[in-house]
Amino acid sequence: LEVIAEMTTLLRRAGVASPLVALKRFTTPSLAPLGFVAPGVSIAIDLPLDGVSTHALLRRLAVLTVEAGGAVYLAKDSGGMNPDLAARAYPRAAEALAHRDPASHPTILVRLFPELLR
Repeated sequence: LEVIAEMTTLLRRAGVASPLVALKRFTTPSLAPLGFVAPGVSIAIDLPLDGVSTHALLRRLAVLTVEAGGAVYLAKDSGGMNPDLAARAYPRAAEALAHRDPASHPTILVRLFPELLR
């Protein structure tokens, strides 16, 4: 929970207020290679997008998450993740991408796992 306190401090210092925050506790890990659910706490924060400052804030939140051993939910990522963070957060990505349709190139996968799509 120290990371969540650090996140809320970061948001407060940035002057950002979220209209919606959801906090969940998980006890069972996801078996899916790209599943983000792991034992621990999950926080979802809706933020207004206002350009570069929001993306820098999202990046910092993603770094805090991954450094704490967590992962950003890929379907909700708005640019905070990068290939390095994705590789650390999803070490089993290659396993999942080996089973994808080769004709399919979802933007999120192209952005976060380019080396695995070659």
